[in-house]
Amino acid sequence: MKFVALAALVLILTAGAEAGPDDARIYAGHLPGAEPENVGVVQVLDARTGRPLEGVSVRLHLESAATGFTGAELLGRTATDAFGLASIRWPHTPSDGHWVFEKKGCAVVTLFGCFPPDRVWLRKGGETSVRILDPFGRPAAGVTAELLQGCGHSPTVRIARTNAEGILTLRDVEPGTGRVWIRMPGVKTEAFYVPRDGGTIALDPGTTIEGTVVDVEEKPVEGVVVASLQSPRGPTAVTDEKGRFRLDGVEPEGEVWFFHESWYRSERPFLVLTDVDLPAMGGPRPPLRLVLPPETVEDEDEYREFLAPSPIEVPVSLSDAKTGEELPDVPVVVISRDTGLGVLEEGEEDEDGEPTGRRIVRVEPGTYRISTGSAFSRYRIVSPDEDVILSVGLKCSLVATAEERPRLEVTGVTEEMYDVRVALPYASADIEDVEGVPLDEPAVIVVRSEGGVRFFPLG
Repeated sequence: MKFVALAALVLILTAGAEAGPDDARIYAGHLPGAEPENVGVVQVLDARTGRPLEGVSVRLHLESAATGFTGAELLGRTATDAFGLASIRWPHTPSDGHWVFEKKGCAVVTLFGCFPPDRVWLRKGGETSVRILDPFGRPAAGVTAELLQGCGHSPTVRIARTNAEGILTLRDVEPGTGRVWIRMPGVKTEAFYVPRDGGTIALDPGTTIEGTVVDVEEKPVEGVVVASLQSPRGPTAVTDEKGRFRLDGVEPEGEVWFFHESWYRSERPFLVLTDVDLPAMGGPRPPLRLVLPPETVEDEDEYREFLAPSPIEVPVSLSDAKTGEELPDVPVVVISRDTGLGVLEEGEEDEDGEPTGRRIVRVEPGTYRISTGSAFSRYRIVSPDEDVILSVGLKCSLVATAEERPRLEVTGVTEEMYDVRVALPYASADIEDVEGVPLDEPAVIVVRSEGGVRFFPLG
């Protein structure tokens, strides 16, 4: 039975090439169902006519779910011949991969698996236009977006930029399918499903984390992967020859991982900075200066001891700048100017769970600034309004004052089908989770529903 099927396929291929009876020949390449081990063979056909398509680009990309994804590795590339046939040999033992098929005028197709199916049918390509809006409802002009047709680890199949009106146009695609991966400063990096009717994609605020990575001898370290794990695709950055990195689109208060690819082989633990180390500041972050520990440091506790080998305990008091009354329930953040790392201190409570106003932060001696942390805080620090040096015997306490920020109280009832959030330049939150909308900086209420998205600017 297998011989009959192969013989029939040879006849189909010959007929597909429009060869006459005297020109009949045996196909010399690999055929689906009779391919050698570790070789993927596929025939690509026109979905409308059923005829073989020549010149279709076929690519094989490795599926990798490793932390710090920087792109789907290309393992092989070829093109279909006159019979619509193409084959790619795995360079190693076959595993999960992404097979991409594209030809001008046809909708690009991505399939997942060790090997492709025997046949792939390409349809006429269409066009999709999507409007991209920034977190404040303005057109996101000049933004580069990548089209993905699989999981977050799948290869990019289209790259396009939005025009001045924020319109992103994707050509030679199946309209309304796939996801667009958008990354830009000030915006949380995400992969959004392409709306079937074009529609609108509204972006959320994100933060930028930048800095330098050095070793224990203060020498810059190149090739360190810096990744936020808010999605399988990152965002991710890699340090340059001077140890510098810039990571845009980080989710506020999300985790950031630091590691070198060689650590996978050595099983060396990755360095993870959480919202404990990078607490919300309600504004731009100072640059990080991260020192990689020696290989003898094997867990998180040892790493934190390495970062702060001789911490000092610093009492922090916070009072109202106008009335002088204590503000025991207002959290404070102390940020190091030397490392960019911070400490969030929410204060101690008594036996009844009431705040006592007592706050103690444990930090290394150095230069610090103080903040009320959350972008939605009711208060902002008035003094000290400059950096403070904390050192044993020099200054071992922080006395701060704050004033209440102007804010707008928002009340109302919405149905469950509506998602209502408040967006600020560095953060967003569900409207039910904020005491009020601060009016001393740009703010907008964003209402999402099945019918679309609407923006209500404030301030």
